[in-house]
Amino acid sequence: MTDLEEFLGKAIPRAEKNRWDDGIGFDAHEGTVIRLNLLGQKLKSLPDSLGRLSSFQNLWLNWNEFSVLPESITRLANLKQLLLKNN
Repeated sequence: MTDLEEFLGKAIPRAEKNRWDDGIGFDAHEGTVIRLNLLGQKLKSLPDSLGRLSSFQNLWLNWNEFSVLPESITRLANLKQLLLKNN
C-alpha cells in the first residue's frame, strides 16, 4: 500500500464504517487490505505494484480519467468488484 500512497502523493486513510462516499479510503480485515476506494481522484494511471495487493476484494475507481489499467490488475485473484464508471 505504501507504493500506492507514494504514487498518489498522499496517505490513504482507513475509511470509517459505512463511509465510502468520501472519495478515498481503504478497509482491512485481519491486517490485510480488502477494499480500496479512489473515487474522483483525477487519476490517469495506477502503478504496476497494484497487482501485488492480491487480497483486494473491492476496487472502486469511478470518476477518474483512466483510459487503460495496468496489466498487473489481472493478478488480483480475490477481486470480486471493480468499479470503473465515468472514466
